[in-house]
Parts: sequence; structure tokens; C-alpha cells
Amino acid sequence: MGFRFEPSAALKKMIEIKQRSVYAAEQVAKTAAVRMEGEAKRRAPWADRTGNARQTIRGVSGWAGKKLRCGVTGNMEYSPYLEFAKEGQNKVLWPTVQDNEQKIMDAYRKVVR
Repeated sequence: MGFRFEPSAALKKMIEIKQRSVYAAEQVAKTAAVRMEGEAKRRAPWADRTGNARQTIRGVSGWAGKKLRCGVTGNMEYSPYLEFAKEGQNKVLWPTVQDNEQKIMDAYRKVVR
């Protein structure tokens, strides 16, 4: 009575598990990016003149090599000024990321075990 092991079936199953984990992690990043975009637009402390700075805030997610990135960005040429000038009085992007960091990491932990 011998033990028979089929490595191709086990390998196929491991590949499926990895694909599901990667997909789940991508979905967490996309969801977090959308949430952070909305929060940053609502929380932006500056007074709108044209509305362009607020309207062009975007949540971003995607792969950078082997790293899955997730964040929020301002897309006007003066967005860095809003974040860094006047001792950061109008900053909204980095505080939004910091406020969501723990939620994002908790969501990753749930899907990638």
C-alpha cells in the first residue's frame, strides 16, 4: 500500500489561492482609493475659487513592480502649494492617507491570511 501524490494538482491549487489573494488585495486598494478620494474632497479646508483643486483630487491604486500602492493625489499644478505652504494649513491628502492607514491594513489582513 503506497502513498500517491500528484504535484500538478497541488501546484494548480496553490496558484489559484495566490490569484484569489492578489485579486482580493487589489480590490481592497481600489476600494480604499475611492474612499480616500471622497474623504479628501469633503475635508479639503480651503475655500474654492474655481473648484479645480477639489475636483481633480483622485484616489489611486495599482502595482508598482511587486508593490501594491494605494493613495490619493492632487492633480493641479498648485496642489503641492496647498499641501505644504502656510505651514500645512490647507493640507488634506497626507492626513487622509494617515487617517485611513489602519483601516486599509486591517482589510488587507482579512483577505491575505
